[in-house]
Amino acid sequence: MRKYLALLVGIVFAIGGAIVALDLLLVARVVPLLLLSGSGFVAVMGCYLVWETLRDWRKT
Repeated sequence: MRKYLALLVGIVFAIGGAIVALDLLLVARVVPLLLLSGSGFVAVMGCYLVWETLRDWRKT
């Protein structure tokens, strides 16, 4: 159950961070750099969580 939850949270983080980053880059008139770096960090952490969850899944 914990693996499914980690996978779901990772996917949500990755997609959510990417959507916010793309929205800031493509729609916003003024791009706040702190928000852009924060959303990029969330997207990267989500991808890392998905990567580690799937890597751990193959071991067991």
